[in-house]
Order: sequence, then C-alpha cells, then structure tokens
Amino acid sequence: MRDDQFSQSLELIDNGCLPGSAVGAEDVLLMLAQQYAYVFPDDSALAMLAGLGPLVEIGAGTGYWAYRLRSIGVDIVAFDQAPPDRERPNRYHPPARPWTHVEQGDQTVLSGHADRGLFLCWPPLFSSLGDCLMYYRGDTIAYIGDGGYRTARLDHLDETFTKVGAAAVRALDPYPGFDSSRLPALLRAIFRAAGGTHDDWDAFDRAMADERRAAVLVHAQRIYSNQR
Repeated sequence: MRDDQFSQSLELIDNGCLPGSAVGAEDVLLMLAQQYAYVFPDDSALAMLAGLGPLVEIGAGTGYWAYRLRSIGVDIVAFDQAPPDRERPNRYHPPARPWTHVEQGDQTVLSGHADRGLFLCWPPLFSSLGDCLMYYRGDTIAYIGDGGYRTARLDHLDETFTKVGAAAVRALDPYPGFDSSRLPALLRAIFRAAGGTHDDWDAFDRAMADERRAAVLVHAQRIYSNQR
C-alpha cells in the first residue's frame, strides 16, 4: 500500500514547517497537488459525495479522490484523458502510478454513464471539460471549482441543474497548470509590455515577491466589436 502523507504534509505547511529553506510554501503545495490532487478531500466533502450514489469522475488525474472515495465504499468509475501512468503526457501530474485505477477517456464517455452522478474536481481552466453537459444525461452533478475564474466553467450548468448544496474546500494551487517558477519572468514581460524599464531586474523580482504581486490571466470567451 502506498504511503499517503497528504493530510500530514498540509498540517506541516500550515505550521510553517517546510522541507528546505530554499523551497517556498507555494512550491511545496504545487508538488503535493501534482502528487495527490489540486483540492484536499476532507471528510465532509467525501461524505457529501458518498451520499450521491454511484459516481463517474472526469479529469481524475492521479485518481486520488477516487481512491479516497473507494476506501469508504463508494462505487466510482474514474476517467482522465491522460492518466499519469500512460504514454500521453499529463500537463498537471508527472508520470506516476495512480492511487487507484483510472481509465483513459474524456468527457465523451459520459453518454454511457447516465446512471451515475457526474463528479468533476478542479477541472483546468484551459480545457474542454466545460463541455461535459453536452454528453452527460444523468441528473446529479458534483462540481468542485470556482465557476470559471481558475477552473473550467460547466456550460449551461445553472440553466439545466438546481443547486441543492455547497461546501467549502481547500484548493492547493491558485492557478492549476501554471509553473510558479515562471512568475518572475511573466511579471517582467507584463511590465515591459506596459512600457516599463528597470535598471536592476533582480531587485525588481525581489520587490514583486515582497509585495506579493501576481498576474491575472484572462481567457476571452467572446470578443465583440461595432462595425461601422
């Protein structure tokens, strides 16, 4: 059996205990997200999902949520377009053995699972998982995300389904799929694009880190113009 240190690792981070002085908390959280999941499955979230009956998960990644759900007796079928133990690279998880069995498949498989509740956990923003409801014909959805800010928005969710419950969860990575080590270079590029210059870029990087500056990347869904 694999050693599951997810909960203990988060407790250490919360207490300020990091594995090395040169490693920041955000880097450690990203490593945990890649090894386990981008959202921590606490007992209340697992219990809520267990009450929904049989489930089908799309975008299962490492299979950690499915692993935890199966450990408490939930009947769940897990799919990912690129399971981390297959040849196709996964952008969000390095090559590794999943925590439980994950089938290879995308949202198109949902047409064959109308008898199960649909479960999505933190679907990547720049992905096609927002199209799930084009294929899903069931009547129950459990969606863990933020509705289009950092995660994919489920198209027509509010029009087709009625919200009956909600719960807070802990997300580990503020921007899934973005390597935090690239942030200094991105902030420099944005500063230059706005006409900014600097005599000491290392000092610029330190100032950005000290002030906890961030970059907000906007994904345009539609662009309108007035033709005259």
